[in-house]
Amino acid sequence: MQVALTSDVAALDDGERQPTHILEKDGSLIASGEITRVSANEYGLKLAGRADRAVAWLRALSDGFVLFDDQDLHAKLPGPVAVRVIGDSAPISIDHSAGYAEKACCIGMNGKTRTGQ
Repeated sequence: MQVALTSDVAALDDGERQPTHILEKDGSLIASGEITRVSANEYGLKLAGRADRAVAWLRALSDGFVLFDDQDLHAKLPGPVAVRVIGDSAPISIDHSAGYAEKACCIGMNGKTRTGQ
């Protein structure tokens, strides 16, 4: 999740949450949402936007069946992970300018911090 999402997921403690985004490899927005750390190996992700595309993208990243770095054709994310859709929830309000962290690597950001889409 640390590499697949724009926020600093590694900084979360159990029960903490932060705004985040899922980007295509070209940096275009797939979905925005909120990530919550449930435990050391479990996270919850509420999404606003193209949730179906986000789920497919996260599964493909986990399986290693998607090209996300044109410079490294063999790049893969740590995993695999289980991606489950739990169901519809109440709509969430998203601040699209929040949820971008400065970090070494994030799909679609190329090491840059964004101020919004």
